[in-house]
Amino acid sequence: FVSDAVPSAAPTSAPPRDARGGPGGGANRKAARGPARGNMKRQRQHPRQQHGDDDPDLRDWDLKTIERWHKEGSQIVMAITTKGMQGVMKQEVLDRYSRNAVSMSGRVCFPLAADAIIPVLHSASRVVRIFAFAFESDLRDIRDGADMYEGLERFAGNAARQRIRAAVDPAVLASAEAEDRPLRFTVRCRANIHGAEKTAFCEGIDFPELKGSIRQSLQRATGWTLEGRSLFVDVNVVAFFGTDHFILGVEAPELPPTDTFAPFSWSSVPRPGMEANLAGAMAVLAAAAACPSGGGIVVDPTCGMATLLLASARAWPRPTDAGARAEPLRLVGWDRDPKQLEKAHANFEAVGLDTSGLHLGDSTAEDAFADLADGSVDAFVCDFPSGARYKAGSDFDDYDRYMSLAARLVRPGGRCVLLTLCVDHLAKTAAPGPWQLLHSWEITRGADYLGAFHLVVLERDGSAAREK
Repeated sequence: FVSDAVPSAAPTSAPPRDARGGPGGGANRKAARGPARGNMKRQRQHPRQQHGDDDPDLRDWDLKTIERWHKEGSQIVMAITTKGMQGVMKQEVLDRYSRNAVSMSGRVCFPLAADAIIPVLHSASRVVRIFAFAFESDLRDIRDGADMYEGLERFAGNAARQRIRAAVDPAVLASAEAEDRPLRFTVRCRANIHGAEKTAFCEGIDFPELKGSIRQSLQRATGWTLEGRSLFVDVNVVAFFGTDHFILGVEAPELPPTDTFAPFSWSSVPRPGMEANLAGAMAVLAAAAACPSGGGIVVDPTCGMATLLLASARAWPRPTDAGARAEPLRLVGWDRDPKQLEKAHANFEAVGLDTSGLHLGDSTAEDAFADLADGSVDAFVCDFPSGARYKAGSDFDDYDRYMSLAARLVRPGGRCVLLTLCVDHLAKTAAPGPWQLLHSWEITRGADYLGAFHLVVLERDGSAAREK
């Protein structure tokens, strides 16, 4: 499977600047730190190369699109997801909310009406409502001032006075007002890549001092109580420093359950298992095969704690006709580990899902799906087993059995949404089957996982069942 990705652009250079008093000072400060980092010049690069995005639409990347939305008065939403899944999220935004999104700094941005409620985004790990955006002209004004830190404080303070309350959830504001107390907030500062703030401002900029300037300016502008940790705060403010932009936003809280988009929240699940946003992305891709009338069958042959089935229950579409009766979604999962299945039962029970479809045993056994007709399943979702528990020699046979099972169960037009470390095994075992490749993304799952994973979407065509 070929990954949906594009090559990086070539870099261009930018001269160093000093934080207090113009060009040149950064070299002296760098020399004082010693030679460890001082021998290699930082260069201004095209954002696509610096941010390392794999999204194919980045060949049309343009910060001016976001600047235009900003000037038009749109609310700009930034969604953060797993590296490599920007394309999945952009597809979700387009399919579910009819909004075109752009990738920036490995994140996805899209516009909403100024008073619109931020939608449910199943493939997002965090969603941020932006209230301040410094473009290149704003950065130039800050750089050209006598003191960059003071210039940044003025910019952040003015933006907070004018727009930060509009970015805070109304229920949070109402709660603080009812208790007659100031909001408690924290500020987290992130550089999109190592040294991005130096490219945006100057080589001599001190990141801890930069963060302090942001925090102090927001506290003075709002009168809120600044907390060092985010454990018991009302508002999480985030500051993102890119090579050619600077963003301030407020993290949106998890939306309450709704009948239309997400009947329960992830916070209600005792043990989610795999990453919720990755499971959500796979569920959204699977749900594209759902019938408009609702209902359907989703199968996970290696369900573990049933995270993919839980995500499917959240993301599966409901009938849009108010008078229509929603058919229940049937969730079927198998796992060989009784402890994992026990956790799956607990997760289902916590959110009110029917546990009768959860089974202990080998899903590839001949009688495992005796109660399901061939060609009746809408979506087959699987985080393929890999790692120390599964010997390399048996992986191919396992993949072959799972793909044979999928070819038998999935209806024409149905989907397989698969996550794998062994993409070669998957490609070889899927090739003889009745599958059309729709998407393949290479993604990163974090420090706990070694190697590159592939998220693959296959659609079942109308040909005969898989031949052995």
